[in-house]
Amino acid sequence: MIVRTLHCSNNIENYNICLDYEIVGFGHRGPVSGDKIYLLLKKDRKTLCGARFELDNVKDEKPWEAADRYVLCYSIKNIEFCKFFDVEFLADIGGHYWTLKYLQGSKKFDDIAAKRLEKEFNKHKCAERQFIEIKNKKSVETPIAEIDDEDIEKLIAEVPEAEIKIMGTFQTINFQNETDKLKGLETLVNKNFFNLFTNYNPERTILIAKNRLFKTYISDNISGISSIPDALLISFDAKRKL
Repeated sequence: MIVRTLHCSNNIENYNICLDYEIVGFGHRGPVSGDKIYLLLKKDRKTLCGARFELDNVKDEKPWEAADRYVLCYSIKNIEFCKFFDVEFLADIGGHYWTLKYLQGSKKFDDIAAKRLEKEFNKHKCAERQFIEIKNKKSVETPIAEIDDEDIEKLIAEVPEAEIKIMGTFQTINFQNETDKLKGLETLVNKNFFNLFTNYNPERTILIAKNRLFKTYISDNISGISSIPDALLISFDAKRKL
């Protein structure tokens, strides 16, 4: 059985909706019926687990306020509860990037982490659902840690699933922002440029995506135009002469 987590961030209301309606939603495809899910939320800077269950059938219902964020929803079954416990012990297994491995994106757990999480859950297991008081209904997104350029290759090598990949022609992608090094629109376009723009032949074209290596001279100040290009594209045409 595949083990994953579903993190509701600090949105306690969304956490409660999942259990009240016995339905969960994901912002991407990947989880399948039968997967075991540990439901998490953030409280006072701690990531807590309070329930686990199995995914059942695909559903169209989306009872959350930001329904458009969820591209895949499941009903849930075999629900079990526990006294809230901190899952930071996963850092001992996952290392420096443990939050990317185990908390973000509902990725598949490795066997060691799955067994450790199961052991901790069983230790805190209880018969009835536990509740956390909602003091502020307004959800505040958990900030994403900045990642240095030199750490990107190391991170992707250690956590390949952290990087957005194009898996099909029709796919909903929830970008972090335009320039995020892992989940940014610019990052994805640069990596898949020659598949997206097939009129450019990679054998005769060079794409230099590191835009801050160059500056563009603009004689007049044009609103909305920066002196730093998005990228540099060099294309060779044997028929054209300089």
